[in-house]
Amino acid sequence: MSARETELHAAQGYTRPLVAVQVRNVGRMPVTVTEWNVAASPGGMAFRPVADSIGPPLPHRLDPGTSEVWAMDAGTVRSLAESAAKVRGTSPGATTITATVGLGDGRMVTAAGSLRV
Repeated sequence: MSARETELHAAQGYTRPLVAVQVRNVGRMPVTVTEWNVAASPGGMAFRPVADSIGPPLPHRLDPGTSEVWAMDAGTVRSLAESAAKVRGTSPGATTITATVGLGDGRMVTAAGSLRV
C-alpha cells in the first residue's frame, strides 16, 4: 500500500495496521473464493486466517467484473515472518510474504504483489 493510500485510509478512520488481498473476477463466469492465506518465503510457512479474517464470510461468490477484499492483522503477518526467519536462521526483514486465494474449482491463485517483512 502506498503512503498516499495509507493516508486516505487513516483519514477515513482505518488506523489498525492490516495486510489485505483484493480478489477480482476478470472472467466471464462467477467464481467462488473458498479460502485465502499468506505465506512466507523462503521457508514455506503459511497462515490461513479463519476466525481472524476480516471481510465477507467464506465461501464467497464473485460475479464477473466484481471484486472483494479480505484482510488480517499485520501483527500476525509480522509474527509469521519472524517465525520463518528463526526456522531458516536468517535475519528478520529478509522474508517475502505473498497471498494465495483458493477457488471453488480447486485452483490456487497467487497474488501479483508481495510484501517484504
